[in-house]
Order: sequence, then structure tokens, then C-alpha cells
Amino acid sequence: MIQKRAQPGKVRVDIHEAASKGRRVTARNLPKMTAPATMMKTMADMRRVSVTEATKPFQDSLRRMTHSMSPRAQLAAAASVASGLHAPGRFMRVNVEGTVTLCESLRAAMPDARLIFISSSEVYGIPVYLPVDEKHPVNPANPYAISKLAGEYCCHYMRAAHGLHTVVLRPFNHSGAGQRDEFVLSAFARQIVEIEKGLRAPVLEVGNLSAKRDFTHVQDMVRAYRLATQLDSEEDAFNLCSGASIAIGDALEQLRSLASAAFSVKPDPRRCRSLDVPEICGSAEKFHGLTGWRPEIPFRRILEDLLEYWRGALK
Repeated sequence: MIQKRAQPGKVRVDIHEAASKGRRVTARNLPKMTAPATMMKTMADMRRVSVTEATKPFQDSLRRMTHSMSPRAQLAAAASVASGLHAPGRFMRVNVEGTVTLCESLRAAMPDARLIFISSSEVYGIPVYLPVDEKHPVNPANPYAISKLAGEYCCHYMRAAHGLHTVVLRPFNHSGAGQRDEFVLSAFARQIVEIEKGLRAPVLEVGNLSAKRDFTHVQDMVRAYRLATQLDSEEDAFNLCSGASIAIGDALEQLRSLASAAFSVKPDPRRCRSLDVPEICGSAEKFHGLTGWRPEIPFRRILEDLLEYWRGALK
């Protein structure tokens, strides 16, 4: 079961990838969810994804779900770092309260269930050394990261105090077809396709191009999630990453080489964070040692998939 609420950007690609690999997925479309109706219909048409409308209040809906399903991965989140800067209270309610409610519901209804909690590399903040491993101190620098770390602590408490089987994963940046355009690579890809189709002037709006990030293809990330369901470990958390960083500007130049139209670049201050991480790349050696997982899909494939997605989505 993958339960989702609010920002569907990251979860959307994860749901599609999980279903395409033959996994049965149940998605709960909660009231006022921002996912478009066409997305939910597309998932339902895949036949491996069932979509139902949940009712208010949020806590009651979660409790009912735990009685009828076998939860595996908790991807529910308000997931945009930029949005969290403007609505920190909502991020705390969705990401922390939702996790607490799910843990309590599992404890009551399915105490033997295994919960895979998807946290984030954002909990590390600005790195003090690279590559970042799980021993790196946590220092969340934005509301999204703070809410994810709080969710981790909730899982640790429920495991220590009540024996709930939880596994915490800290994925670094990942992307692929279907990701919302509030995430950097998808934002670039959408603008490029709009330029190709004559829907906008040949000017690409960008934020901080010097920042360096560690990207993994979403298909590799979902494969890691599946492997995590088989883990029998008392470790606190596991990084999921490629182990290499790329500058956002270099990623943009690779997209330029794949585009069928020329464009210039214009800085947009609204796309910059007030407190940004200059560079982050991680080490997933701990997870690799237990599962054998490593990313297999090259970075360029992420860009190709994003462009192909937006070329089909924009008419």
C-alpha cells in the first residue's frame, strides 16, 4: 500500500514505477488533494492501481486503511522544499501528524506490519563532509526537512517503545517521467518543451545553477524501496543515492543538447532558496552491503524521460 496526500510530485513517479513493475498499489485520494483528476484516472486505468476517495478527518481515513490493507511504504508527504518555506505549519501537519497517526493505527490494527518510512537527504542540511553517510550529523535547514526528521523520530520511538517494525530510508534527489514541474529537472524539461511547441518565448527561467545534487532515476529508487521491504535490520536509517553530484547548470546543458529548439537563460530570484545547500552527494554503501542495490540507470536517461513525458503531456 502506498498512501499519499498533498503534494503528489515525488509520489506520482513512485506510484507509476511501482505499478509498472507488477506491484499492486492502492492510492488514497484525500479531499482537496492537488493531484489532477486525469492523473488519478490514468493510475486507475493501469489496473494495478486502485483509487478510492478518502473522507475527513484525515486521521479517521488512515485508521480505516490500516484495517483493510497491508502497508509497505509510507510516501505520504508535502514534498516541495520551496512550498514548505511559505507554509511550514501545513508541512508539519501533513508530514508529522500523518506519520504519527499511521504508526498508531498500524500498532492497533496490524502490529506485525512492516512500515517503510520515506524520509529525505534534506535532514542532513549543509554537509560538513562528502560523501554524506548515515553517520553524518543531521541539521535540517527548512520546514520540509524538519518535518521529515520528526517523522523519523516518530518511527524510531514506535519501534523502541512498541516493537513496530519500521525501516527509515533517506533518498537523495530522484526524478523521472511524471514528476511535477516544481522540481528542478522537471521544471527545466517542461519549459524546454513549451519552447519547442511555441507555447512560450525562447527564454528558460532558472534558479541557482551552481548548486550540485546527487540524482537517481526513479526506477532505481523504487527498486530500492522494494528491497527495503525485505530488510531485517535494527539500523536507524539508510541513504539511497548515486554517490555522485552534478551541477544544476551542467544538467541544464545536457537538456539543451537534447532539445529541438534554441533558448537563452534568465535568472529568476523566485526559484532560489534563501538558505541553499551548495553541494550534496551521498554514500549508500550501508544499504548496498545488505541488499546489493546500486543505481543502474544513467543520469542522461532521467533527462530523456522527462522531455519525453512533457512532450506527450503538453498539447
